[in-house]
Amino acid sequence: MQSEYYFLPRGYVANPAVSFDQNEDVYWDQARVENSLAYQAAAYDWALSLVRQHNLTSIADVGCGSAAKLARLHSAIPTVETWGLDQPNAIKLCQSHYSFGQWFPINLDCPDSLPEKTFDLIISSDVIEHLENPDSLLDAIRRMSHSDTLVLISTPERVCLRGFGCLTSPNLCHVREWSRTEFSDYLVSRGAKILEHKVLPAFDYCHNMRFFKRALRRWVHLKSIAYNQVVLMRMSTMLLESRPASWE
Repeated sequence: MQSEYYFLPRGYVANPAVSFDQNEDVYWDQARVENSLAYQAAAYDWALSLVRQHNLTSIADVGCGSAAKLARLHSAIPTVETWGLDQPNAIKLCQSHYSFGQWFPINLDCPDSLPEKTFDLIISSDVIEHLENPDSLLDAIRRMSHSDTLVLISTPERVCLRGFGCLTSPNLCHVREWSRTEFSDYLVSRGAKILEHKVLPAFDYCHNMRFFKRALRRWVHLKSIAYNQVVLMRMSTMLLESRPASWE
């Protein structure tokens, strides 16, 4: 069953995939770009600390969107080679807004064309839950990895975000959402060696009043804003079997 293949609970119902490859002037308006800086801010702070700690020299952000967070990261470490990869319209936006970096258009659901190089750090922040076939993202990360590449991948932690017993995502843009244990099991089954696994704040509540109110609503109901699970890992550079026969 599909749920078992992705290590989700029996009976989990995935949503149909929704394309984000819209006209950049419609989807990535000024407000959306500005607000994107609040989401997964803690994950990018971790990325910055990894670059400094390990003296990394190249970064690829797979699913960079408007690249607002990548731009902030670049401003802190301008000598690091920086690549952003995303759907074509997002990449057009990045090319028109930023003078730094290399911008590479890909189909996130089937990334057959990738940069012909490897990177020291690969970030994929809250992308995998949007994909009909998340294995394709992990395969792309594998192809851009060398033996010491660090990978930082994040996705919502379903139980922290929605509580126990949730068997489908009310966010129709999310195909599937994993608990911490489920996501770890899924990644390991695909050849990942997990180095650290944290649950961090999903957004910066100090970004503006909108996000403060959002945090306040959760706090009033005794819920944390720490529901973004972030995994630091290395991917095996060996190509794995895509689907064990026992899961057919």
